[in-house]
Amino acid sequence: MDSTEKLKIILVDDHRIFRKGIKSLIENEDIGEVIAEAENGKELLNLLDRFKPDLILMDIAMPDMNGIEASRRAIAKSPKLNILICSSFSDIQYYHALVDAGAKGFIVKNVDIAELETAIKKVAKGKSYFSNEILMNLVENSANESADSKDFTEREITIMKLICKGCSSQDIADKLHVCSDTVKSHRRNIATKSNTHNTAELVLFCVRQRFIDL
Repeated sequence: MDSTEKLKIILVDDHRIFRKGIKSLIENEDIGEVIAEAENGKELLNLLDRFKPDLILMDIAMPDMNGIEASRRAIAKSPKLNILICSSFSDIQYYHALVDAGAKGFIVKNVDIAELETAIKKVAKGKSYFSNEILMNLVENSANESADSKDFTEREITIMKLICKGCSSQDIADKLHVCSDTVKSHRRNIATKSNTHNTAELVLFCVRQRFIDL
């Protein structure tokens, strides 16, 4: 996408008033353009036959098809979709299910404008974003889990921290003065050791294991 083009966004939420409010906010603040709206996951899947959004901003609890199943089916249909979940739910079980389904980011509905813009722009680029409220919830719910850093080398932990900050493999290579292939090799080892399959899963893992500070 050209840097001068507005981000194309689809809103998915069963509350019309919320959709209207968030649409006005996104467009009035020049964050992006809402190109379509859906009340549930089924409507979203139909919209994807006609629209190619840069980002889908979606709720979890909706009639007919919830955000978890909608994310799973939408990603299966269009693997490069960027899905940002915006929900009032704070139960940790949903985060893992949504990460497994392919969602890249999570924010709560009481988010301020600045964080909303940051989350939308990051996830639209394919990066991960988690609001601090959600990350703190993860920490509180993993109080009995301890960091098993002995399984990771110092270099791997450094790379994990940089990944969680949104750095690409090339960014990390430049910072550490190594070639990108070396970083990619470390990332494969990290994925195997942490049993994670994408950046969003790795962020959750690092938070639970206290590898990154909030």
